[in-house]
Amino acid sequence: MSKDKEQVKVYLNRETKIKVNRYIAKFYERSYGAISDLIERAVLNYIEPDEAGNTQLHKNPVTVSRADRDCQQIVQYIKGEGYLLQFTRDILYKAIGTVRGTDHRTLEKWHKNLLQYGWIEKHPSGMIFEFGPQAKTNLHEEGE
Repeated sequence: MSKDKEQVKVYLNRETKIKVNRYIAKFYERSYGAISDLIERAVLNYIEPDEAGNTQLHKNPVTVSRADRDCQQIVQYIKGEGYLLQFTRDILYKAIGTVRGTDHRTLEKWHKNLLQYGWIEKHPSGMIFEFGPQAKTNLHEEGE
């Protein structure tokens, strides 16, 4: 083993391990050190920035659901319109309509989803909304 390498233990599900072994058999001349080389190249390719400074990790987060991505886009739209703290229902529905569609059932569904998932909260007055903890956490991570 090379002196500049450190051991990292990784657990793969059975199907993934079989795919890795098939890949190694197909593309590597010898199996010794092949899995280390393959995993290291995959990790570096995934986390190293491209020319624009983005990583694969930031382009397509593995753990983010489609609903969360849509919620995040809706919140980003609202912030992009200049509403940094509070906004009205009309602004919320404009954002939902832009991201998801303008059918009244879609508007109501995403209004409910944003509240339920913590992306927005009703202001005590009941007439306006504020960004919820989920939006504040995600927007803070993005540097906004």
